[in-house]
Amino acid sequence: MITPELLKRNKRIMSSFLIIKPIALEYQLLNPYEVPYGYIYCVENKLNQKKYIGSTHSNWNDIQKPDPINILRKRASQYIYEYNSGIERSESTRKLLRPIIRAMVEDGIENFMFYPLAETQEYTHIKAENYFIDKLDTITNGYNARAKGVWGNSIGRTLTIQDKILRSDKVLAINLNQKKLVFADSMKLLGDFLGTSKDIIKNNNRSGRSHMGWFIFYINREKRFYVLDHFVINDNLGIQKRGNPRYHSESSKKFYSELYDSVSSYIDRSKSELFTDFTVLDPLLYENVK
Repeated sequence: MITPELLKRNKRIMSSFLIIKPIALEYQLLNPYEVPYGYIYCVENKLNQKKYIGSTHSNWNDIQKPDPINILRKRASQYIYEYNSGIERSESTRKLLRPIIRAMVEDGIENFMFYPLAETQEYTHIKAENYFIDKLDTITNGYNARAKGVWGNSIGRTLTIQDKILRSDKVLAINLNQKKLVFADSMKLLGDFLGTSKDIIKNNNRSGRSHMGWFIFYINREKRFYVLDHFVINDNLGIQKRGNPRYHSESSKKFYSELYDSVSSYIDRSKSELFTDFTVLDPLLYENVK
């Protein structure tokens, strides 16, 4: 459950987790007026100096010089939410967490720091990430489970239904016009149901907007609240590549907040007057997929 104490705790974690170190000159863009496409970052275990290399980028193309702190804070906050989710898991299911998150759960996130390594252009972004993975040897002696774009945990074996469930985000989709709602084991299954892709489902979920009349909410309380707080209320959606703003109007924020409250009441306590006359469709479960 999201509480003021949890939000304060996350803020304290962020203050020591995100370290804005100066980027070495050789890894900065040569043109001081060029807008960085993104950043390569490192998550380092302060106890054993093992590292994880990742990348992040911004779509705020209309801003002449996007603030790297905001871009990096957004990515760092996702680690904090993954960590909070990981510590709630049972010992038997923690082994399915990403190696870096599993290490955070085992050693405590207070023993990790997140900092930038390089600025990137779009055409150098993936190459730069792989360069630092090789340079710092983070596959053999770190937490990267990826070899040139392939996730190591999936190599050589077929995922079981339980694997898919544990790796996926359960969601609730609700259509106010049709008065229907449906639970899904993953955004992939919901996308198949609606005849669209997982990415489109994810993007509309995170933007707090509907797709084909369906609003999509995480079942996980923290992730559900993060969308409301970060992307809707605080307008961190940025700008589309074609330059159109993605901000919510005040009326849109009010509408989504009220819907969020009703959905949260329904999910957490199976109670909401708003949905008493809705049709609950058969859940979209992996066990039913042939």
